[in-house]
Amino acid sequence: MGIISIILLSITGSKRDIDLNFAYIKSYPVDAKAILSEPFHWDEKDWIKASGIMGVGTVLYLNDNRIQDWAQGKRNYLSNNISKYATYFGEKQVVAPSLLLYYLYGRIFHNQRAKNTALLGLEGFILSGIFTNIVKYSAHRSRPYTGYGAKHWDGPSFSLSDDYLSFPSGHSTTAFALATIFSNEYKSVFSSLLFYSLATLTAISRVNDNVHWTSDVFFGAVIGYATSKALLSLHSQKNNRFGVSPYINGKSIGMMVQLR
Repeated sequence: MGIISIILLSITGSKRDIDLNFAYIKSYPVDAKAILSEPFHWDEKDWIKASGIMGVGTVLYLNDNRIQDWAQGKRNYLSNNISKYATYFGEKQVVAPSLLLYYLYGRIFHNQRAKNTALLGLEGFILSGIFTNIVKYSAHRSRPYTGYGAKHWDGPSFSLSDDYLSFPSGHSTTAFALATIFSNEYKSVFSSLLFYSLATLTAISRVNDNVHWTSDVFFGAVIGYATSKALLSLHSQKNNRFGVSPYINGKSIGMMVQLR
């Protein structure tokens, strides 16, 4: 029987298994640091995308007053009622307990996807909320209803007055952070349309209710989306495994390289 040296490459798919434990909690500061350091590792395409986003945001900022005047002029009974319910998708008092209940559902009924989605959603919600609030207190932009106009910024302050925490929109951040997680975990055209539609309605509701400028909700959406996309990528990388092992099948002998 001949001995043949062989190298086999085995690539297998593996689904992330996340649970509410110390390792999960410990990952928060590690993931936050990795997300904040991402721009230092961007390539040319990433910088082009970022420039495009800043360009759109700048155009919206320069037209915030006009857009707000138009939105308030079109505001009516129907838009107010839609906004009343759409805003819940970005309301932290609703989102946090809902995610925890969804996690409990996954734990009770042994549904790993539900557990993954709930815990990834919770991390995306918390981290994107922290990033948004840092910017809010650094910028101190006046809300539309104050009457100061879209160009009124007070700069860094620890004042807790909600009147000057317009930029960026926390509701929009939360809504797009969750939409990104849920649409990724429940991969289908329908789920993507559903979750991103809800997120978009949440963002529009903030403009309709005269509590945010259009550029506020745009940049809030960017923070939520980018944070969750980065988290999904980080958790996927954590799940990769690389190994080398002997291979013997009776006719040949060699080494197997396995990537999971």
